[in-house]
Amino acid sequence: MPCGLTQDCLNLLYYLYRKKALSEKHSRSILAINRDVGDKIDLEEAFRSLAIRGFVGCKKKRASNYWAVPGAAIRALTMHDYAIFRSGFTRL
Repeated sequence: MPCGLTQDCLNLLYYLYRKKALSEKHSRSILAINRDVGDKIDLEEAFRSLAIRGFVGCKKKRASNYWAVPGAAIRALTMHDYAIFRSGFTRL
């Protein structure tokens, strides 16, 4: 993979993007992510590698809520041909 992310990490980034978890205010709980994603992915390992590379953020005191860093996540997802819909563009 060009950016060094595994398929599980890319799927988690896409999940956070789809759920609009793009800031600390709109973060997703690890319990909700586990409920939606299931046991298919080792969440702790995937989030640790994403946080080290700067693709996701988490609360400092306890890592229970996660969100995707918008610029880095969108760049990685578009590099791997995920369907990203950008908003903010209006027609004149």
